[in-house]
Amino acid sequence: MKIADICSRNVICVDGEASIVEAARRMRAYHVGALVVVDERVDPRRPLGIVTDRDLVVSVLAEDPEDLDRLCVSDVMTSEPVGVRLDDGLDVALDRMRAAGARRLPVYDMEGGLAGLVSFDDVTDAFARQMGLLASVLRTEQSREWQRRA
Repeated sequence: MKIADICSRNVICVDGEASIVEAARRMRAYHVGALVVVDERVDPRRPLGIVTDRDLVVSVLAEDPEDLDRLCVSDVMTSEPVGVRLDDGLDVALDRMRAAGARRLPVYDMEGGLAGLVSFDDVTDAFARQMGLLASVLRTEQSREWQRRA
């Protein structure tokens, strides 16, 4: 299965100069746990980083909430995120997630532009669908055997 089959194509982005409060509001408005960070003036299709809800909690709220007004997204994001290509397989995504300790990876098209975002949840859902198909193979086999022997 290719990343193109499971990734989210509707990626919510935020400019690196945006405030962390703006990032949190955008996450809430779009019901997402991560934003791809871009420089909207230079190239809105080139990810500079990823900021997650966990980044906001661990790096900001748990440290010094008084800095909320002074911090911008680029201060707390994960820079230069490891990514995958649309034609990569699930194994590539899992290897890169494991190596980077990341639950989300930007997905690049053939020209190197941002094409989507793949999350650990996306991969888990894909494996769950595959396991469901395997289970249906067993059920079908058992059913046919019962019909033949009846």
